[in-house]
Amino acid sequence: GLIVLGLKSWEGGKLRLRNVLVWGISLFVTLINPIGWNLWLGALSFSAEISTKLFIEELTPTLFVLDPVWIFYAAFSVALIWRFRADLDLWQKFVLMGFFLQGLFTVRYLIFWVILSLPFVIGSLKHFRREVRDRGVLSQRRFGVAIKGLMVWVLLLMVVRMFVFRPVSIEMSEDYYYPKLAVGYLRTYPSEGQYFSDFAWGGYLVWKLPEKKVFINGSMATLRRKESPEGETKAAFGDYIKLLRGELEVSKVFEKYNVDTFLWRTPKERKQDLTFVSLPDWLTGKLEEKKSKTLLEEVESLGWKEVYRDEVAVIYRKPE
Repeated sequence: GLIVLGLKSWEGGKLRLRNVLVWGISLFVTLINPIGWNLWLGALSFSAEISTKLFIEELTPTLFVLDPVWIFYAAFSVALIWRFRADLDLWQKFVLMGFFLQGLFTVRYLIFWVILSLPFVIGSLKHFRREVRDRGVLSQRRFGVAIKGLMVWVLLLMVVRMFVFRPVSIEMSEDYYYPKLAVGYLRTYPSEGQYFSDFAWGGYLVWKLPEKKVFINGSMATLRRKESPEGETKAAFGDYIKLLRGELEVSKVFEKYNVDTFLWRTPKERKQDLTFVSLPDWLTGKLEEKKSKTLLEEVESLGWKEVYRDEVAVIYRKPE
């Protein structure tokens, strides 16, 4: 927003002092917070955190998401906007390019590109329609056929997407994805210590069990500190990944944070979890020698006892 306002300050080749004043006030307001400039540094750090984006589904690059609707709309919208780019102001070009790149590299921001670009796509279609109208009746007929074909194609893509992605949406519901029943058990049989759970469940546990602390949740994925108080970590998500890779001792980490309850996904098969395997280890074949046990198996080897299990989650407790 500040960059766009800065560009508008030079709109028409003239410096608009009113916009410059608003820009300065807006920048100053962003600094009125408990951490000052660190707010900007945190935002930049989050944008540049490549390793985190590779591990969190909603932050993965859209290039890795083979969604036919997105692929079609991206190609169609970019082609139309590029064709009539001469009608756009500098700040409009900047905003469109910025949101497109943001949506391209982070799937979570894809919807912002769709919402923002839609008025420009409609405007470009109107421009195109006027050009066709000036070329005669035959061109208008071809344009009409093309529009009808486009509508049929979009409808087909939507139907395909609905049938392909609907099972995924069901699997991500609370009853199938989150430890709803396990949380009920933890309410009935609470422990004195803290909980360690799957990263994707951290926010759910904060919501359902606010009286307990969790090791990691989504809001902590990019938190980094140069120094940390005694008994705390500089990077919780980094420690979480190291635990899954077998690079940290589970017993020491659990003791440090007073973890006495381990909540994990019910394993479907006893095989190694490849979610957080580093690419060099996978390519060089060092995977098995570097990590031979899953985190769940590590917990079992410490003598922790299984106290609850359902189709979604399993709970282990530290022995007395």
